Amino acid sequence: MKKLPAWLVYTLLRVGVVLVALIVLLLLGFNPFVAALIAVVVGLLVSYLALGRQRQAFGDELARRRAHPEEVRAKRRLGRVADDIEDAELDEAERQADGTAGDAAKSDDAAKPDA
Repeated sequence: MKKLPAWLVYTLLRVGVVLVALIVLLLLGFNPFVAALIAVVVGLLVSYLALGRQRQAFGDELARRRAHPEEVRAKRRLGRVADDIEDAELDEAERQADGTAGDAAKSDDAAKPDA
């Protein structure tokens, strides 16, 4: 299974913390606007205190991308090339399937006697 990027993990955790705080505050009867503001502040504080490891991994990922931009561009190009190859293979398979289906229909028509 492919590992999720650090930025996605960190972002999902932060959003989750804010949503949990917002739901708790709304269940306690806070005004929705005030609850949203408090939830964002709580999310900021909790993410700073509790998500240090994920924040560090995110920072390391950004630093690596910044230090080696040519590597990132090369991986992106390789991904596009792989996508293009896959698209070409799928198109060829579709053409072959259409051609085979067309040939089968022609042979069925030829086998029927004219009445």
